[in-house]
Amino acid sequence: ANASSMAVALDNFRQIRHAAKMVILGDMREMGKESTAEHQKIVDRLSKMRLEEIWLVGSEFAKCRTKGLRNYTHFDDVEAVKSRLASIPIHGRLILIKGSNGTKLFQLPEML
Repeated sequence: ANASSMAVALDNFRQIRHAAKMVILGDMREMGKESTAEHQKIVDRLSKMRLEEIWLVGSEFAKCRTKGLRNYTHFDDVEAVKSRLASIPIHGRLILIKGSNGTKLFQLPEML
């Protein structure tokens, strides 16, 4: 994942009509000194979307200001997300999952 692909994915997801939408986004890795600013831009974009839940995964998203986010949860890593999904399954939601391969979010669809 990089900043432009994440932004395009969110813009496309915004266009989809569904009563209950959710995002699970992982850190965009290897972004260098612009990492914090680029992650903040994604959080700011999320604050303008209508989402039932926002799950952000990783240390870069942990650094972001999240004041404008509703129904927001931060997870340290994919294992924490998997633990939550095992204890509280998600039903009836359209979910966008995106993050750098290093975040291992590709493990999540089989749990949904």
